[in-house]
Amino acid sequence: MAAEWDENDAKSLWRLRPERYGDLMEMRSDPNREDRHTDRVTFLWLTGFMLLSLVIRILSYSTEFERTDGVGMVPVGHVVIFETSSTLVLIALIPMVAALLSRASPGQHGTTRVALVHVAGVTAYSLIHVLCMAALRKLSFAAFGLGQYDFMDASAPLREFIYEYRKDIFSYLLTAMFLLMSRQLAEQRRELATIRQEARSTQRLALKSGGQTHWIDGQSVRYVKAAGNYVEVHAAGAPVLARTTLNAIEQTLRDAGVGAVRLHRSYVVNRALIRRTVPNGEGDLQVELDCGAVIPCSRRYREQLDAPVAA
Repeated sequence: MAAEWDENDAKSLWRLRPERYGDLMEMRSDPNREDRHTDRVTFLWLTGFMLLSLVIRILSYSTEFERTDGVGMVPVGHVVIFETSSTLVLIALIPMVAALLSRASPGQHGTTRVALVHVAGVTAYSLIHVLCMAALRKLSFAAFGLGQYDFMDASAPLREFIYEYRKDIFSYLLTAMFLLMSRQLAEQRRELATIRQEARSTQRLALKSGGQTHWIDGQSVRYVKAAGNYVEVHAAGAPVLARTTLNAIEQTLRDAGVGAVRLHRSYVVNRALIRRTVPNGEGDLQVELDCGAVIPCSRRYREQLDAPVAA
């Protein structure tokens, strides 16, 4: 049966963990709060990755410079300034990409809006990158007495900008991809935590399927079958197809007080509903449930039938 998340569901979490109730209510009133926290963590990871990439590029160029005695190559000091200035500006632009994603995120906003916002966004991104990078390079050249720095060929500025723009499109898309993936993973973790809290407090499973939420009494679940990136939950009524993993649903069932055991890489069953087991002569078992369903039990999982169920 489909149901909506409401104040009572939040209070059921409060009964279990009162200190989290205020945080939950704040997240509901500010849906971008968790995205901002996730973006800060992603910013640190991206910064570390980009700085590591910077060091590797500089060291690689230095090695190549030594191999050729610098013949026909730009001095290493100049390359350090070029690469560092570009990287620092790209790092500073990560929050801009995150803000644009919050305004137009694939899957949450319309295609036209997403396209318009990000075409304009990547253009602004590239302009800021180019202007700030050139300014940093001019300042660095002046500070280190390296002479005058000219960023673009004055005779073909459009060609030079298009050259930088192509590279900036890739940087923008890569940054956006990392941010989106991090947000999606964080959302999945939050949903799983909420489902497990609900299972502990009400002994029910909250399963999302086709835009609906199905509330299922944990003890009514007979077995769960893996189905690609989904699981089929067989309880009273028609099976429910939910997007989660077999490991996650097994733990959620245990949170709900169900004696869930893994009998096969693709099956989890409610041990209380097992009627009998029949050896197949090859070391495996056929497990028959009270509903008549027959579940395979591979030899690597046989001992779990008699082992205590972990909480």
